[in-house]
Amino acid sequence: MSLQDKLAVINQLNETKGQELAVLSQLPAFREQAETEHDWPMVAQSYWQEHLAHQHLVMNDQDPDDSHRTAMLTTAQSAHQVVIDHNLSELLGNSHRFLGRAYTYNGRHEEAKTEYQTAIDLLQKVQDPRYLEVSGFLAESLIRTGEVEKGLALAYEIFDKYDTDPLALTLQKADNYVYLVWRTGIFPRLQIALDDVQAVYDKAKLKSYLEKSQALLTDTDKFAYRLTEISKSLSLIVFLLAYYLPLITDLGHHPRL
Repeated sequence: MSLQDKLAVINQLNETKGQELAVLSQLPAFREQAETEHDWPMVAQSYWQEHLAHQHLVMNDQDPDDSHRTAMLTTAQSAHQVVIDHNLSELLGNSHRFLGRAYTYNGRHEEAKTEYQTAIDLLQKVQDPRYLEVSGFLAESLIRTGEVEKGLALAYEIFDKYDTDPLALTLQKADNYVYLVWRTGIFPRLQIALDDVQAVYDKAKLKSYLEKSQALLTDTDKFAYRLTEISKSLSLIVFLLAYYLPLITDLGHHPRL
């Protein structure tokens, strides 16, 4: 089986909840073959697949000692070193994207913001639609570093841009699954960040965008995880709105819901 075929199998496993350890068990042999064949893009991909497996374990609350968060960073750094050492310029934007995710998961939000901004610049230069996904990540980092208004504005802009941007529309036709994963992930992440920093924001507007995201996901089996995320975010927003509305009536003014 070719490296490309093996990567497709590993990628499919990585998209299946509960298969993270199976992915991690296959990657050493895959990486060794890629190194033997001097296929450096595949070596970088092996580190990114490892990064994703560790990320999924974190997302599934299987990281009590933060070891998987640490592994996300070391694998992103290893992949980046391969990209630099072998002048894989076409992978540089994606490499900065993975570094940004690693920093985000490790709570290093200023560094994450820098990586995302670098990734967006590189991806836009080569007309790569991934810049849209990374822009969503940047919106979260802006909020976590105190730029709440800027982060919210970027999030709303990027979500709406998925309807008009030629790169987004091309992606939608080529791979609607990826298109929807990227687009609908923006506001669940944003809501968590806003809650974490105790930001004041327009809750009714955020609720409307969460509902728009939910409405896009008609395949409830394929998008079960994302729909659960959105449902949790909506439940919190509805609770907050119910809490604040009586206060507005009593106080006679309209603070930012």
